[in-house]
Amino acid sequence: MRAVARALAACCAAMLAGCASGPEPIVYSQATPAGEMRVPAGTGQKQISVQITIVTIDEGFADRHGLVGGFGHSAGSLLTESQRQKLLEYVRGSKKAHILASTGVVLLNGVPGSVSLLDEHRYISDYRLRAGGQYEPVVSTVHSGIQTDLKAIAGTGGRIVGLKIGARLSELKELRDVPAANIPSAERITVQYPEMEVVEMLTATAIPPGHTLALMQPCTLQGRKRLVLLLARPEILE
Repeated sequence: MRAVARALAACCAAMLAGCASGPEPIVYSQATPAGEMRVPAGTGQKQISVQITIVTIDEGFADRHGLVGGFGHSAGSLLTESQRQKLLEYVRGSKKAHILASTGVVLLNGVPGSVSLLDEHRYISDYRLRAGGQYEPVVSTVHSGIQTDLKAIAGTGGRIVGLKIGARLSELKELRDVPAANIPSAERITVQYPEMEVVEMLTATAIPPGHTLALMQPCTLQGRKRLVLLLARPEILE
């Protein structure tokens, strides 16, 4: 019995040691919602660079890598630069994580801007009857990809007093054939209906110098439950 007890104790110690050697938890702080998005006096000529990174990860990624706290907060979460780098290292080293986009934009203080990474899909959405009884197809377009609208307000001391982000991630799941609504069923003419998966994230928050805003949203992409993670790193250009 003592041998069994010693074996169990050794097994537990090994398990605890394995846990201790795992990834160090990253505890994020909650972002503070921005006040009025107005440019403070004396800061009107400033420019703000915003680095945007959008990642998809599986649902268990956050638990496995100790990503705790803050992500459920409506204003988003704040990462220090070392936390951002550590998170990106986790993402690059995981087969279940994928960087969808990594891009940047330079904004004028208080002036809206946008970043678009979109694909255009053309499809037959309808038919119109022409003279002579012939039906002419009506071609429409739908876009999939990433659309990010931004507005940044620079304060004093390198502080971003307001960063407003509206991000839209859309995926075309299928162009489904359906009967044309305005044509007799005897004609057996079909049109196409785009089935989209859309994820939207919106926040306006204040960001201290050297920090990154993180937003996370659950979704279903390519038939699998995923999490979309958006990282926005603003910096005032001197």
